[in-house]
Amino acid sequence: MLLSDKAPALMMTAQQDALLCRQLSQLTNVHKIPTESESFSVDLLSSELQADERFQHARELIKDRHQSQEAVYALILREYLIEKDFACRHPIYASYFARRYQAHVSYDDCHEPVPFYLFDSNQGGQLVSIDPQQVREVHLVFASEGEGIASSFGHVSVRLLVCPDMSSSLEACQRNLFNHVFLGYVARIDGFSMNLLKGFFGGYDAHLFGSTFREVFRANTLLADRDLYSLPLNLSAQQVEQVVRDLSEIHWSYRGNYRFITANCATLLQDLLNKALQLEGQSDAELNYLRPDSLFNTLKSSPFTRGEVLASLEKAESQGYFFPRNRMYYQQALIALADVIDSYPYENLEQYDQTRAAQRMYDVLVSDSVYATLANNDYLLEAQLLLEERQLVFLRFELFRKVIDIVIELQLIDVMQAQLQALPNSLDKQLLQHCYVQPLLQIQMLVPRFDGIPDIGALADFQSNTDWQCGSQQAQQKIFNMMASAVPDDHQQMKELKVLEQELVQTLDNIETLEALF
Repeated sequence: MLLSDKAPALMMTAQQDALLCRQLSQLTNVHKIPTESESFSVDLLSSELQADERFQHARELIKDRHQSQEAVYALILREYLIEKDFACRHPIYASYFARRYQAHVSYDDCHEPVPFYLFDSNQGGQLVSIDPQQVREVHLVFASEGEGIASSFGHVSVRLLVCPDMSSSLEACQRNLFNHVFLGYVARIDGFSMNLLKGFFGGYDAHLFGSTFREVFRANTLLADRDLYSLPLNLSAQQVEQVVRDLSEIHWSYRGNYRFITANCATLLQDLLNKALQLEGQSDAELNYLRPDSLFNTLKSSPFTRGEVLASLEKAESQGYFFPRNRMYYQQALIALADVIDSYPYENLEQYDQTRAAQRMYDVLVSDSVYATLANNDYLLEAQLLLEERQLVFLRFELFRKVIDIVIELQLIDVMQAQLQALPNSLDKQLLQHCYVQPLLQIQMLVPRFDGIPDIGALADFQSNTDWQCGSQQAQQKIFNMMASAVPDDHQQMKELKVLEQELVQTLDNIETLEALF
């Protein structure tokens, strides 16, 4: 692409400005790479080659708070002007330069899909490659308020509606749930506990965290008892592609400073939304909310979204725009059992949750009336099975949390990596790497940062077999064995881990026993 195509307004101005013409010629000399000291100090540069406020906004989207070096505007502009694949690696800067210098940003030479690394506590870390043209819509996702100060105003993220192929209908894209990508700004905390002072005043790294649909659905509607609202943004096909590429660059590049009030999931996401909706600098229209719920409620009634899809939550649920918390369904299952079986031993979910797995099955089997009713009523048997499956989900999550707590508290990540290196290049090694080590590195903010969107070839360490079930007994037994070799049996955390392991095994036995009654 010619320079006149990449920056027509800049080239036109240079024809009338000798200083700008000379500096631009020096800047774009492909045979000599200029440095900051070679007449590119801000005082000597033409104003057309100096950063403006919008460039600083773009820079904020992909900054690394651990690096103090300032971006040299002229040198980044040089890369944009002379490198053919610049837009593929740096879509945020490319769209900025194209807008400033009145060009059309083109991704025609970007033949590779963009990568995201997604977290799933059941399936491990997953590297996915997304063709931006297969993303039909971008949604703002709001999770209702949860327990704890960090989630008291809800949480916002974005959802990429990835289609089976480019010719798919919107309905087919909506049904393609398991390939949808969720991205939201989170604080990198030490395990699952948060220091409130650091949360308020800074100290936690902020990162654009990727998750699978399964993980978001499970973590919110089941584990955290929160509703999920998925609000489509009104974006053109070109805007959707730009947002997808921007998100990939932010995902791999951004490392900010998280604060509950001023740099949270809402305020950080607003910076991208203001860019996508071209609201930057418009004081009367620019999104500037501190609370996630305020951002969601404002956008829901604005022309920037299709808020009407949430007018009827029943219809929204059937169309995939609303995912209600699941607690009510499990409560209904327990009520159905208690209403029919006079001697049913549980009155509510809290009582069921607090009962050990072996006792739960004993309570069901020891009573002839309970056992006979379940054996002869498939509807009630399914209700009982549903309650046990709920316990299984909770236990798998608690086991994952406990493993993370132990690894972080005892600083075992280096030990685990050393043990992995000593293993032969077997499926066991790959499973442990995929299910535990890479997700732990991601949670601890040890995943490497890249300057722009990395090539797929540079992400070999993230690629793995996505068919593995990290919540399986086989996978969990392998991580238990690895940790047992590094932590004494009498350590309190290991004792608690073993109790959880026994509960999980017993719950699986409970489910198998119930299924045998069908």
